Amino acid sequence: LEDQLLSDVVSLERPDLEDQRNQLIVKINADKNQLKAIEDRILKLLFESEGNILDNEELITTLGDSKITSATISKRLKEAEVTEEKISENREKYRVVATRGSVMYFVIADMAEVDPMYQFSLKYFKQLFNQTIQNSEKNSDLNKRLQILLDQCTIDSYSNVARGLFEKDKLVFSFMMCAEIMKQAETISPEEWNFFLRGAGSIDKARAQRPEISWLRQATWFSSIDLNDILPVPFHGMSKDIICTPCWVEIGSLRVNANPENCSEYGPEPPEPTQQEYEQGQKGELEDNEKVKGHWNKRLTSFQKLVFIKAFKEEKVVFAITEFVRENLGQMFVEPPPTDLHTLYADMNAVTPLVFVLSTGSDPMGAFLRFAKEKEYSDRVHSISLGQGQGPVAEKLIAAAVKSGDWVFLQNCHLAASWMLAMEETVKAMAEKPGEVHESFRLFLSSMPAKHFPVAVLQNA
Repeated sequence: LEDQLLSDVVSLERPDLEDQRNQLIVKINADKNQLKAIEDRILKLLFESEGNILDNEELITTLGDSKITSATISKRLKEAEVTEEKISENREKYRVVATRGSVMYFVIADMAEVDPMYQFSLKYFKQLFNQTIQNSEKNSDLNKRLQILLDQCTIDSYSNVARGLFEKDKLVFSFMMCAEIMKQAETISPEEWNFFLRGAGSIDKARAQRPEISWLRQATWFSSIDLNDILPVPFHGMSKDIICTPCWVEIGSLRVNANPENCSEYGPEPPEPTQQEYEQGQKGELEDNEKVKGHWNKRLTSFQKLVFIKAFKEEKVVFAITEFVRENLGQMFVEPPPTDLHTLYADMNAVTPLVFVLSTGSDPMGAFLRFAKEKEYSDRVHSISLGQGQGPVAEKLIAAAVKSGDWVFLQNCHLAASWMLAMEETVKAMAEKPGEVHESFRLFLSSMPAKHFPVAVLQNA
């Protein structure tokens, strides 16, 4: 996928480069085919030759000609390889954008594991990706242009997908986007990610006995040991610090303490270490240096702070994730902009339906009718609530509206499980023959989350 997206980026950003590369590939293949044909002809003549090979004039002539031809082709191939390397070098400059696109797609595709209604096709994503590249701000400085493309690809992927998610799942989506970007950049290690998701693994594993300190809970002590053992580089000295030093971290406006702030058993907080002492302390090179004790807020990356909060104050993880996303991606990724029907309508066309995924008690019909009135289409809206025996009625409505250019709203599709296959075929037929569909026709659907709702319709809606 990354290579496909790289071709898309380069063909839009540097069409000359992509054309040159394609022509070169054709030439190289043609030359290799010609060499193969020469070899095959010589082998054939050798196979068919009778008597002394040196008496076969055709073979001798062919060998002489092929020597000259193959030398010329070999020279051309070497020149072509040099040119290909230069083209590849220029293409590779855009790979960061293709990598970001690939990361975004697989996060989006994984959302189907959260809810069966979250279906987005690769075709849909590639259209969105290419559209982002075409519509984003241009800049002659390549580094600035690449940064614009990276930012815009992330923003557009989020805003286009988040509007199709329930409110409770939007933070999951933005967190997964943020984490995958950071994992790809290797700022989150696999060990840190696994510890955040699964904890220490074994509850029954042997750990050092808890010190007899009144405020130190067993869970807190075990967490400090597990962090020290499983992630020794960032959390070196955690189990020692927790019994004698204030241990706290901040993410955005959230401050979390691993131990009570005003514990009388603490000694004075150590002086703040230098950057070099931080780095040496993380590597375990200054184990006995009092300066490196505590100061966890400055010693940890933003994701390591999340791991810290998960280990010591799990009830604050959701708040911490919100601050983490805000800090690393931006405010808009935790407060998605409201989506209105005008915005959604602009992304529709005659063969791309709009699906309202319902939650209990919600009804988009009122807002839809107001929108139809604004568009002066109130008299051309046909609505039907699906249920027992309503499938054929809906088919007739669609068949008539496809020709007249009216709008059709099929409500509560989840109640017509037996008709879903027929609906899928109807939508598919329209997509295959868009020329036969009136350009003003629009299809609106509403459904509660349902596994029997056609995936193909969701992916292309």
